[in-house]
Parts: sequence; C-alpha cells; structure tokens
Amino acid sequence: MSDALTGAMTWAMLLRSFRDVTGSTGAAEEQFAHLTQGYRDVLNRVECPEVYVGELKVSIAADPVTVTDFLDYYDLSSQNLHAIYSVLSLTDERPLYEEPGGMRGRDRFLEQDGAGIRMVATEGVPRYYVRYEDKLYIRPRPSVATEIVIRYRLQAPAITSADVNASPATPDQFDFAIVQFAAHNYFLLHPEADIPPRDGMPPPSDRAYGSAMKLITEPLSVVAEEEKGMIHTARLAGYRVTPRSGRW
Repeated sequence: MSDALTGAMTWAMLLRSFRDVTGSTGAAEEQFAHLTQGYRDVLNRVECPEVYVGELKVSIAADPVTVTDFLDYYDLSSQNLHAIYSVLSLTDERPLYEEPGGMRGRDRFLEQDGAGIRMVATEGVPRYYVRYEDKLYIRPRPSVATEIVIRYRLQAPAITSADVNASPATPDQFDFAIVQFAAHNYFLLHPEADIPPRDGMPPPSDRAYGSAMKLITEPLSVVAEEEKGMIHTARLAGYRVTPRSGRW
C-alpha cells in the first residue's frame, strides 16, 4: 500500500515540515542529520519491531589467546548496536544480568595474576555482563567455552537524500514527533536561532522538546494535521471548507 493511502509521511514531507518549524536554510546534509537525530530520539521512546534484531549467537572462549589477551568479551564493533535487551547463556541455561556497578563494578571480579603485576578476570560461571564501548564483557570470565545469545536493537541508519520517497519505520502518528525532536536538536546547535520570542517565554528548543514529548504520549493523527494545514491555506485564499474527516 502506498504512503498516500496509509497517511504516512515521506522523508521529503518531513524535511519540509522541519524547515517550516526551524526556518533552516542550511545545507540539506545538515538538515537530514537533524532529522536522523529526531528519528532516533523517537525510536528511543517507541517500540518498533522493524529495527530489532532477533538473536545473535556467539561463543566466548575460556583460554587466553596470549598472556595479555583474555577472551572475556565479545567484540560488537561490526554490529551497529544501539541497545541490548537481554543476554542468555546457553551453556549454563541461565540469563546474564547487567552488572549494576558498570565498569567499576567489574573490579570485584578482578584479581592479581601469578606474577602480581596486573589484574585479570576471575574465572567461574558467568552471571553478569557489561557493555563498554564496542565490547560486551562477561563476568566472571567463563571457565569453559560458553555460548551466549544476545538480543539487541540496531541503531537507525542515517537519513539521506536517497530516502526522500521512503517513510519512517515508526507508526505514522509519531511523524510530527520526529520533526519536533529534529527541531530541538537544530536549535541546540544554533543558539543564534534559539531566542525566546518574548521575555518570559521559553526558547524554541524548549518548546520543540515539549511538543515532541507531548506527541509521544498523545500522538496526533497525520491525516487530521494535514487537513488543518490545507484548510488554513484555503481559508486564507477566501474559501470556506470543512474537513473530510468531519473533525479536527
């Protein structure tokens, strides 16, 4: 089914809305970068199965490759990972929990090696995981080769001019939230444009963020909002019209 029939807005339409909200006349590359950030801000708050990856099954070796390199982690740099949902040890048939103390919490799993020169991870049955940069650390370090399953979400790809005829994967009622989050990002990076219209009023960045959050919790109908714009234009031209939906 086409976007015109479903009510979904294309990225070209969202770009026009972004320009109307911000007054941006900058390069298209920058404007698409703001839309990308707005899209990712919405995805951080809205469940969208289209950007999920089901399961990634990997093995963590028990023995070190070298004296200074213990394979107590899995390298995630090639996965474009955004968020981890769960980690399960298939070897021990139990879930692994995120280490509450983060990287500093891992210190309690470290001990001096035989020479007493450096700290190495304690061996044992894995119970926790820590994501640090592009590595997923397992603690304690597996005493036997361990197979784990990682469920995670991908980072949304950057929006470019090649995507103008496509639509976001998020439900279409969140299209305007993407625009407002993008506007919020734009005003934060352009303080010269982030000026309150009058004393005592919030700056455009705050108003855009507030609008975006309201749209997340109380999404608007895309069709109704488009009708508002068309009817306003028609009234300015001297026509008297009513919305085809019968309501606003």
